[in-house]
Amino acid sequence: MKLLFNKAMQLSNVHILILAVIICCITGCAEIMGIQPQPNIQQENANLKKQVADLEASLKKTKLKIDDMSDELELLNNIVSNKSVQECLEKEADRLYMRGMQLYLADNFTEAITAWKDLLKVDPEHENAKIYIDRARRKLKGIQKLK
Repeated sequence: MKLLFNKAMQLSNVHILILAVIICCITGCAEIMGIQPQPNIQQENANLKKQVADLEASLKKTKLKIDDMSDELELLNNIVSNKSVQECLEKEADRLYMRGMQLYLADNFTEAITAWKDLLKVDPEHENAKIYIDRARRKLKGIQKLK
């Protein structure tokens, strides 16, 4: 290839010269033309390669540490999330129970039953809601008999 490049230079044939330049670009001009890179460039390249290798090694170690901790982080996240969700559900259950009681004491039995049914959607085991739904239904039946 060096010969091709030198021949193109001697002939001054534009096409051959262009072809030689293209080949230079593809295969590396320095090698074809017999030019050696300057030592400081080689040193910079070596330094950059070492820095890249060091960074890659550091990233792998960090990833391993994160992977080792992922189970603990997930567990902690679940605990925090579940606690928040549970607290919200308990607050909503209390709110619905108190709303039902206010309506019941105001003799608004139909809406009280609705509030307690909503409560049972949040907490299906809420015994007081079940008891008061039954009481409110009996009150409604008693009112309907009087009419």
